[in-house]
Amino acid sequence: MIKRTNCLILFAIAIVAGCNSKTEPELISGVHLDSLDRSTRPQDDFYQFANGGWLDSTEIPEIYSGYTVYHEVNERVEKALREIIETAADSPGKKGSESQQVGDIYGSWMDVDTINAAGIAPVQRELELVAAVDSVSSLVGAMAELSRRDIMVPYARYVEPDREDSTSNTLYFYQRGITMPNRDYYLQPDNENFTQARSELRPYIGKMLLRSGLDEAAAHAAAERVLTPFMKHLAHRRATECGCHPRSV
Repeated sequence: MIKRTNCLILFAIAIVAGCNSKTEPELISGVHLDSLDRSTRPQDDFYQFANGGWLDSTEIPEIYSGYTVYHEVNERVEKALREIIETAADSPGKKGSESQQVGDIYGSWMDVDTINAAGIAPVQRELELVAAVDSVSSLVGAMAELSRRDIMVPYARYVEPDREDSTSNTLYFYQRGITMPNRDYYLQPDNENFTQARSELRPYIGKMLLRSGLDEAAAHAAAERVLTPFMKHLAHRRATECGCHPRSV
């Protein structure tokens, strides 16, 4: 009887052990070993050791002035997202599902004929809001309303811990971009590249205003007013270094 009981116990243990045994997944390193430069000792030049293989085997695509592994990751993510979105557009699934909603949004963005046919009608309210600005107070009101609609205005704001007192939060305001990369594009007359950029910016602004509903003469006149002196004034006023000027509200 004892022997039989012992056999049953051993049999049960064997069954439990068999049920609990799992195939361990193969561990895959997150380090791309082929990106290393084994000919360089890490204590001599760790950057070359860690990246030399990748630097030697990677060419900078023509569309980039510089290239890193983050570009590669971003491109793979964008490709995967595009496949997901296009699949949702081709097979939307049940009405009200996430795939149906994603597919509909994508389809609306890609429907160029409908977008062109609508013209400026979808943004007419915003254009009228801007056209109604005739004072400093109405300008402030217009920028606040546009900002609530998530439309870029000349300033931006955010909240984060105070730079001098991390125990409290502070509301920060900062000036947004001035269209061209930096103030030098407006202020350096001897730079050929900047001069070319300024000469191309004026007709570009004119075309945008023309499409907003202005006639050609008014559009070109407004473009001139934007560049001289308004944009130069902004460029002069733009701080070249980050500054913190606290104010009570």
